[in-house]
Amino acid sequence: MTLAERVAVIEACRYVDVVLANAPYRVTNGFLDLHGIDVVVHEDDLTAEALKEVFGPVADAGKLRLVRYTAGVSTTELIRRCRTAAPSSGGTATS
Repeated sequence: MTLAERVAVIEACRYVDVVLANAPYRVTNGFLDLHGIDVVVHEDDLTAEALKEVFGPVADAGKLRLVRYTAGVSTTELIRRCRTAAPSSGGTATS
């Protein structure tokens, strides 16, 4: 998915108010305050080191929520499956 497609998917979520597509890699409380952000959500697939590097101050302030990573639902896996799928004939399937 392109960045624009990812943004569109997230914007379609019921509880999402705004998507900031160009957010910084290291998220700070100042950035959250500037944009009126109450909470940051990320998958729980980060190492402890990456969590501290990217979200340290936000996590320390209690503004980070980690959600469980869903195995098998990743961009890399979806791309691999698309590349290995048999090409469609464009016609109607027959048995």
